[in-house]
Amino acid sequence: MVLITETRAYTEEKGSGNAVQLTATHGNVSLTAQGDMKALMIAGAIGGGSSAGVGVANSTLVHNDTVAARIGAQSAVNAAGAQGITVSATSEEDIIALSAAGGVGGSPASPSRRPFSC
Repeated sequence: MVLITETRAYTEEKGSGNAVQLTATHGNVSLTAQGDMKALMIAGAIGGGSSAGVGVANSTLVHNDTVAARIGAQSAVNAAGAQGITVSATSEEDIIALSAAGGVGGSPASPSRRPFSC
């Protein structure tokens, strides 16, 4: 399984012209990005044969996670609250991967018989 996740919280950047302006005259400004992932992966295999048995199981996860929070260039942010301005980005992952394999095979054992001689 291949997962690519992106979570972003930001104000736009302005190179010129009107910049982004955020003002909280009686409060706080909080810019938060949170990306949480929960994955349950289960793989199983069974094999059988008359002389040999093979079982193979695989559970593979490739996860590329981007979580970002930012105030863009040229942005004007003002807050008069006790906490002021908060910018945060968090990511949490819970992954459970289970994999099982079994194989059965066999040939009946036949005893070797030799004639008895004296």
